[in-house]
This record gives sequence, C-alpha cells and structure tokens, in this order.
Amino acid sequence: MKSLESLSDLFNKYVFRIPEYQRGYAWKEKQIHDFWNDLMNLDISRNHYTGMISLETIDKQNDKQGWNSDDNWIFKYKEEACYVIDGQQRLTTSVILIFSILKFCRANNINNLNDISLDDIDNKYIKVTQEGTIFNTLYIFSYINDKASKEHLEYKIFEKENPGELEQTVYTYNLDKAKEIFSNKIEELYRKSGNNIKVIEDLFSKLVNNFKYNVFEVNNDFDVYIAFETMNNRGKKLSTLELLKNRLLYLISVLSDNPSYQRQLRNIIISSWTEIYKQLGRNKDVKLSDEDYLRYHWNMYFPYTGTRGVNYVTDLLGRRFTLGTFRLNNDLVYIKEYIDNDDEAIEEDNFEVEKENIKEEKKTKSWDVEIIEYVDSLKESAKYYYFINDPDSKVIGINISTEEIAWIKRIKRLGFVTFIPMIMSLLKHADKFSKDKRIELLETIENTIFIVYRCSEAFSTYKMNPIYTAARNLYYEANIDNCINTVKEILNRIKPRFGEYFKNKMTKFIESGKGFYSWSELRYFLFEYEQHLREFDSQYRSFLLEDKYFLTSRDKDKVSIEHILPQTANETYGYWLNQVRGYSEKEINILTNSLGNLLPLSQSINSSLQNDSFEEKKKYRDGAIGYENGSLSEREVAKYDNWTPKSILDRGLKMLDFLEKHWDVKFYNRKPNETEEEYKNNRRKTMIDFLGLSFVNDKRDIPEEYIVIPKDELVFYDDKDNKRNLSHVFNNYWVNLKYYKIVKKLKEYNIDFIQVNNRYGWADLLKVFDDGKFTKFATFRFKNQIDYLEVNLPKANDDEIKQYIVNSDSDIEVVVNALLNAYNKETFGDNVTFKKITDTIEEMIQEGIEAGKKELVISGRDVQNRLGLKNSGPRMYEALNSIFNKNYDVVVDETLKNRLVYSIKFDLNYRKR
Repeated sequence: MKSLESLSDLFNKYVFRIPEYQRGYAWKEKQIHDFWNDLMNLDISRNHYTGMISLETIDKQNDKQGWNSDDNWIFKYKEEACYVIDGQQRLTTSVILIFSILKFCRANNINNLNDISLDDIDNKYIKVTQEGTIFNTLYIFSYINDKASKEHLEYKIFEKENPGELEQTVYTYNLDKAKEIFSNKIEELYRKSGNNIKVIEDLFSKLVNNFKYNVFEVNNDFDVYIAFETMNNRGKKLSTLELLKNRLLYLISVLSDNPSYQRQLRNIIISSWTEIYKQLGRNKDVKLSDEDYLRYHWNMYFPYTGTRGVNYVTDLLGRRFTLGTFRLNNDLVYIKEYIDNDDEAIEEDNFEVEKENIKEEKKTKSWDVEIIEYVDSLKESAKYYYFINDPDSKVIGINISTEEIAWIKRIKRLGFVTFIPMIMSLLKHADKFSKDKRIELLETIENTIFIVYRCSEAFSTYKMNPIYTAARNLYYEANIDNCINTVKEILNRIKPRFGEYFKNKMTKFIESGKGFYSWSELRYFLFEYEQHLREFDSQYRSFLLEDKYFLTSRDKDKVSIEHILPQTANETYGYWLNQVRGYSEKEINILTNSLGNLLPLSQSINSSLQNDSFEEKKKYRDGAIGYENGSLSEREVAKYDNWTPKSILDRGLKMLDFLEKHWDVKFYNRKPNETEEEYKNNRRKTMIDFLGLSFVNDKRDIPEEYIVIPKDELVFYDDKDNKRNLSHVFNNYWVNLKYYKIVKKLKEYNIDFIQVNNRYGWADLLKVFDDGKFTKFATFRFKNQIDYLEVNLPKANDDEIKQYIVNSDSDIEVVVNALLNAYNKETFGDNVTFKKITDTIEEMIQEGIEAGKKELVISGRDVQNRLGLKNSGPRMYEALNSIFNKNYDVVVDETLKNRLVYSIKFDLNYRKR
C-alpha cells in the first residue's frame, strides 16, 4: 500500500485501461452529485480522502487481454500502463470532469489554469498524439475490449472527430449524463461567481491535487478476477450480471491453459455482454433492469426448484458457475461458496437438499460448451426481453403479426412478470408454430393473468412452479401444446368460481370506502372497454383513447380517471347535491367510486370542468371538449339524459356484461330447472350486489330538490361599495339555500340582526339577499352544509340547541322556535339584565369624559370583564349601539366595526344630545 496520492501523481505515471472483466460506467446522478458536492465543500487548503484505487501493471509485450504493442510509444510520456481493478468509477468521473473543465475554458477564451496551459492539461489527463503524426492519438484513460464504452468515451465524451454510428448501452447513457451534469454545474458556478476564473482554477486544483487516494498495486500473477469480485465497491454495488461476467472470465482463465483459446472465449463473453447491455439500454427513457432480466432467463433456462433459500443469485454464483462444479470430472456437485449478501445466502437447512438436487442433474457437456451455450442463450434472449417491454419496436429476428403484438402489449400492461420466461421461449421458436397457436397461448396467458391473479385473490406465487416448468419445456422442446394446456389448467381451476372470488376482492375495496377506484386493474379494464366500443362506433377516431397515452405511470398526466358524479358530491351545492339527495354519505361515496361512475378522460378534455353539471360536462364550451366529442367511452356516457344513481348502476351493469363476454366468465351460474326469466333476474341481482348498489333500487322517500342559485347571481356590494362575487365560496358553481329558509322565517318575526359564523361565507350570502338589514339576534353556524347546523346561543337552559338535523320545513320550524325562545329571554349570561349592561357602558363613558379623554374606545370585552361575564354575545353589540346612537354624536371606526363584532371606536366631542 502506498501513501496517499493525487490524480496529478497518478496521471504523471500511468496509462489506465478498464479491463474486460469490469463493468462499464455505472454511476447515476446521485453518485455524481455527491462527488461534485465533496469538491464544493472542500477548502482549497485541505485534502480529502476519496478512497482506494487498485491497479495491476500491464505486461505490455505479453498481455493476455490485448494491449497493443504498437502503442508502446506512449511510454515516452508515461512510465507504466495498468488495469484498474478497483476505483474505475471515481477515475472515469474525474476524467469526464477534467474534460468538461477544459471544454468550458476553451469556449470562454480561458487559456490557462493555475499557470498551466490547457494543452498541457489535455496531454496529461486526456490524450497524447505521437510526435510526427496527426492521427496516432492514444487516450490516457480508456477501455479494453468494451467497444461500446471505449468508442463512446472517446468520440462522445472526449469529442474525437467522425464518430459514425455508435452503439448505445446503459453504461454509455451514464457517461452522457455525467458530462451533462458537470457541464451545467461548471456554467452555473462560473456565472454565480460573476465570471471569476479563480472558481474554475480552484475546482480543477482540488480535483487533481486535493482529492487523495490509497493506491494499491498488484503483481501480474495476482488473481484479479477474485480480487474484483471481493473488493469493496464504494460507489455503486455490482449487479449479479456484472459479477457473473467476471466469474465466467475467471473460470476461463483457470480451466484453460491455452492462451489463444482463452482469448477466443473471453471475446465471446465480452461481445455477448455488450449485446445484452445494448438491448437492456435501447430505450433511453426506460432502461431495463439487468437483475430482472437475469432472473427471468434463469427461470427459463434452468430447472425451477422452488426450494426456500435458493434463487438465481445463489444458483448461478454459488452452484452452477463455480470452479468446483467444473473441475470434478463433470460430476455436478454442489460447492457451497460465500456470497456477499446475507439475504441471498443459502440457508443451512437447505444445503444438503440442494446438494442432492444438483447431483440428479446429469452433466453431459464439457465446461466450455456449457458456458458458451449459456452465454449465447443469455445474449439471444436479451432481444426477446427487450421486445416484450417495447412491442412496437423493430427487432431483428422477431416477425410476428400485429394481432400477436396487441396481445403482448396487453400482457405488458397487466404487468405480471411470471409469464415473461414463457413469452421469451415463444419468441425464440415463433417460426415453428402457426400464428393461431401463438395467439392461443398469448390469449390464454392474458386471460389467466387478469382472471386468476388480478380479479381473484390468488397470490402471485400461485402455480409458479408449473408455469416456469412449462416455459423451460417450451424453450428446449418447442412443445407449445403442453404449454397452452398448463396455463389453461390454471385458468380453468378459477373460472367456475370467478364471481365469488372477484366479489370477495371488490367487497373489501367497497367497505374501505375506496371502491372500484382503488382496483389496480381499473385502467386496464377501462382501456379494454374502450376498444370494445370500437366495434360499434368507428367515427371520430382522432379522439379515441390510444394505448401509448393510457396506462403507464409516466403518462398519468395524459389520461386520468374521471368521477362523473364528483367525489365532492356530498359537499357541493346545487346540481350534484340534488342528484344524490336522499342518500347517506356512505351511499354517496359508494356511488362516486362505483365502476359505472368512472370514466377515462381523454387528453383533450379540460379536467377543470370536473364539478360542472352533467349537461356542462357533455357540451363543448370555453375551449374544452365535452363528452359528446371525446373518446368512445365519453360519448357513450353523453347519451344519458341525466346522471343519477340509476345511471351509474345502468352503466356499471353494461360494463360487467362486457367483462363476462370478453373474458368468458360468469358472475352467476345458471341453476338447474331455472326459467329464463328467473335466470335473468337472479343474474341481474347478483351483479347489482357485486357492484354494491342494491340500495339504488330501494323504495325510499326522496326529499324535495334543494333551492339553488346560479353563480352569476352571487354578487353584492360590500360596505365600501366594492363589488364582490361569492362563487369561490360555494365551489364555483351553485349554492344550496336549505338554511336560507330559516333566515326567511326569522324575518317574519321582525328580528333585525343575525350574527353568522362566516367560515362558509354565510354572512356574506345574507348580505346578497337581505341587504344587510339584520341588526340583532343570536349566533349560529352551519357546520356542515348538508347534514346539520350548530347553534350557539346565550345561556338558554334547556332551550339551547347544540346540533339539529334539518331536512324538512317542520325541522326548520323547530329550529326557528328555539331561536326565538332564546332571543326573547329577559336575561342572558349570568342573569345580567340588558339594562345592567347599558348602565355599565354609561358609567365607562362618564369615566372617560371626567378623565378628559379626546378619544374613547369601549369594546364588548371591556364591558364583559367589568361585569364578570363569561360571554358577551350579540346583546353586547346591541347594547353598545343602543347607548351611543341614542345619546352621543359618534364617529364609528368602520375598520374595527367590520373586523370585530364587539369593538367600536368613538371620536368624542363629549356632546350630549
């Protein structure tokens, strides 16, 4: 172990190469940002320990991996060439940042950093050009054998000219992201400093001088493959696929003593891994998981045991591809090896079982053939895995019909990964089967996923063993009939009791209050229902809901699930409140989240109209496309004249009819000797019960419609003649005036003041209809707009109302009478009379006059405290007004009057009338 060294020290001496067994550049945004933050937080006068770098010196003349001896001229500039065993992520990140700094400086006409020319920096850290040539350029940091990473680093990152077409992998995307991040951060750093070059110089200096590393050099005979697998990787944990590549390269180096054959096998593995990562990274937006892929391929390629404690990691690295496995004369014996993951280690009690299982597998191939066949399969299957995840793409070697692609897309949308190995096997042998057979298998898979695993309560592990076994048989034996029969057997075990299983599942959702809206396959079902409607309506195709806009999480902003009856129906006013009047809050919630009330809203619909009336939702207005011009599902809804609970039930039943026919299932199985009419009635009753909407057909008294007022009429002028509109208070649309009847009744008794809690805007509402004429009364509050009102009164003994349900005119009479009774009490509070209050106010005024005050403020709280009252109430306000308006010339401070009921400010000339 050497003392701590800087990048400047290292690049003075070495040419660096990333060896074949190493993965590519794997750092993501988090690690890159952490690296940058370490630089930013480091004081220029201090050093920062950055980690360990392990290097193997290259035998330049006899190197196994392919060092080009024609490039030995570079050692005129550098002492040694080395392979990076550990630390390549940090080194790669560093050279990308160095190049980004150089590029920034050149773009801003900066020629030196800390008195070092940019060309000298370039020659030290990036590339060297042989003297006497202009083309022979060697990059100081690069890759061996990883063609995609090597070319991408040189052409795209270091901007070598004429790149041509380059291969893309998940690693090359990471290289691009690092360069993009650093370029943006350098620009931002320079701009925020006021274009001060010193911040760039300090950044460069800290990177190459202050970041310190432990450098560990190993000998040429050091087993670098074992070292790579066991060293601590601080930046980002190696994936199993990356470890497997290294393990295979290690086995080749030990099991073969022929250097030429070793090189041939290594090239097969390296080129195969390049192709695998190319397929996994083809979609730049959605990179596929190498761990997932390796697991699916393992399920397809090797026998599935289902033994507890054994998974693809322990099987591949701890059992199949070990030195002991291949050395013992092709007799496959389990060699238990340490795997650096406690969760994945094989449990002790399963060890002997697995040992016996593995002995039963007769190994008839040599070690090299077994490795080559496995690697070839892994490489070939990668394109099938990519196609399953992106069925619209063009993949060489996959030629199937549009109808088959549609079924694969359905399976992908359902997202049940257990069948991926089976579909990969199908695609491998697609040309061996008829189109009809391929479709039969895909359709059976889709039916099984939806019916067994999505509509019933079957666990994801249900019948996993036969599914994987059938997938493997399809892969090796190309027996599609056996595969179809296996899947159909699983499906047919559930179908006879489908209605029972699905109801049990959905009843839990309904009882939880979430209903069908929380069903995970709702979007899938609604999309299939949309496609079903195409059979009856092929017009206006521009507004049809398409697959690419519908189901993936990335596209949820494009299509949402609309509640036609709004989720706030029991809190809003007017139209929707009237549609559900007479139903309890729980029933309204069930209706809102019922299947028939849920509508996929196409991208062109303005979702801000979600609380409009049904007629407004249907029509095109204000630039928003209504249901009548939307998707097929929207246009079906628009055919209803009105949207009531019965409408929701009717549409829900239509959708269940579709589900039965489309997936060939039954919610109700016809009984022996049941007449056609009995069957229809019982089936309908069962489906209504399944929806949880049996209460819709109950015979109940429906209250009269609530009084509603259009929002345009909710306008009044406040005390300062400012025009105000109350539509924002009442959910933008309508106002329920059920309680306004109470106010009207009170006016009949010549009560001229009502103090109303303004939480819901009721005080302002009264001003609209009553011109603010009320001047006295008690306080009451509408705590919930539908269910009840809460009345706060002065002490009124048994006549005080705390809560009262108001549904009818008779209820209104009860409330009005109670309010009148409280109002007419001679006393309130602690039996303090009204006269006592007014006398006290007079005393306080006289005290102010005698004290010679120029201005006097008397609040209700002041009077209340002097009298020892616990509550002042509206009578206090009335008393204050009564005294001052009667006896004095008063200027009232309107600000205080409007803000505080009990406080009035007086500017007195002390003139008694």
